[in-house]
Amino acid sequence: MNSSVAKYFLIAAVYFSCQKRDDVSSPTSGKLDVLCDELVSSVIETQKTEFEKNYPKAHISLKLSTTNYAIGSLLNHDVECIISTRELDSTETDFLIRNDIKVYSQKLALDGIAFIVNAKNPIQEVTLDQISSILTGRHIRWNSVSDSTSFPTNIDRVRLVIDGRKSGNYYLLKHQVLNDEPLTAAAEIIPGDSMVSSSERILNYVVSHRDAIGYVSTAWLGNNPKFTKVADKIKILRLAGTDYQKAVAPIPGYVYRGDYPLRRFIYIMHRQNYIGLAAGFTAYMTGNEGQRMFLQSNLVPAMNPVRLVPE
Repeated sequence: MNSSVAKYFLIAAVYFSCQKRDDVSSPTSGKLDVLCDELVSSVIETQKTEFEKNYPKAHISLKLSTTNYAIGSLLNHDVECIISTRELDSTETDFLIRNDIKVYSQKLALDGIAFIVNAKNPIQEVTLDQISSILTGRHIRWNSVSDSTSFPTNIDRVRLVIDGRKSGNYYLLKHQVLNDEPLTAAAEIIPGDSMVSSSERILNYVVSHRDAIGYVSTAWLGNNPKFTKVADKIKILRLAGTDYQKAVAPIPGYVYRGDYPLRRFIYIMHRQNYIGLAAGFTAYMTGNEGQRMFLQSNLVPAMNPVRLVPE
């Protein structure tokens, strides 16, 4: 049995063996503050709501932040549990080793980064090289991004909108697309706050600017009500890894196979050195019900297989 399967059965055993416990330290009761990357907050909120319905004595408080801030708060022990859109890097791992700190980490789902434009924009697909040129400012006009597409006069310059340099999305783009080149100074940064996430603001920005391009987690697409209310005003671009590959949409099957190139795992990490609510919430999200909810939210379940449906 490989290590990932063994870890799954260990978590599942904890989950089922502790369902009937009702003391404050059990996996199904008590209070837990979770610092959650705002990029995937919508799907984690759904998981939290269903978990609390099943276990009324469990109370989980989700607080939104960037992934960098969440990881820093976990390392400094300002919070016991976080949802992150990236792994710990080598510097953060060294900090844990030097200070003899144990952090438990579990993959929950595979997520993609979707690039979106206004529905009036005639462009349908892009390559990673074209995305790189947009992010670095080498392409500042839409007709230079795609000379085979006819753009109307009111869709002229490329207006790039991002969620900030400390987000999990930017972290992935920096390491997989920018290739050590700096982000263009012309990028408009729209941070989130405690009331409205940056992803929701990016969606609304693209709706109101015909020349805009932005990106959001695929967790914000599909059945998300904040996306569906503007879905007819948004276009999700197909993306190709190279000029020779087929451009595909960021749907779970393509993300799972790697045909869609911009993807990363979502993790839950915690510092509880006992079997408490963090372990219970982890077990729930990696169990059948939690994994099914990730699939329904346009993500690829980390534990359950994905059935590929041909186009």
